[in-house]
Amino acid sequence: MATDLTAEQMVEELFRQHLGAVYSYCRAQLDKADAEDLTSDVFQVALRRSAQIPPGAAKGWLLGVARKLMANHFRANKRHRAAQYYLLADAVPQGGDPADTVTRADLAKRAVASLGQRDRAVLWLVASSDLTGAELGQALGVSAKAAGVRLSRARSRLVSAMEEGTGLPPGIGSVTQEVNAS
Repeated sequence: MATDLTAEQMVEELFRQHLGAVYSYCRAQLDKADAEDLTSDVFQVALRRSAQIPPGAAKGWLLGVARKLMANHFRANKRHRAAQYYLLADAVPQGGDPADTVTRADLAKRAVASLGQRDRAVLWLVASSDLTGAELGQALGVSAKAAGVRLSRARSRLVSAMEEGTGLPPGIGSVTQEVNAS
């Protein structure tokens, strides 16, 4: 950001550039009203802490703030289990037998529910935002390489959880191919 901008102008520009990414991340885990509130809170934090926003890494910083505010939200409201249902809703293929779609959606929900909060956070960030490795690292508060490792491990655990739910031997079937393709 240019140094001649006031804090308000800088945050207004960040709002225009990154509102969609921040809202998508929040909406992936919360209902519409809570996602809107949390998105607003992210930009309020940005206004208060505008001097701490790293140049060139604002998107990752904003998503990191969103992740931390969301963690606080889940602790305060004890609603993290309900939020899991939003993560893989779009990952279920459309068309075909509706019973298969329902079965796969239920399998995905149960698999996500079985993951730890750290894995869910990484997967939610990736599923809801188009982040580079550096931005994912910034959002998680780690290096880009560490973020890649976390994502890889979270995906592996998700595949394992989904395969356990299908009763197939590990590495067999379309579950592995679909998760690894995303």
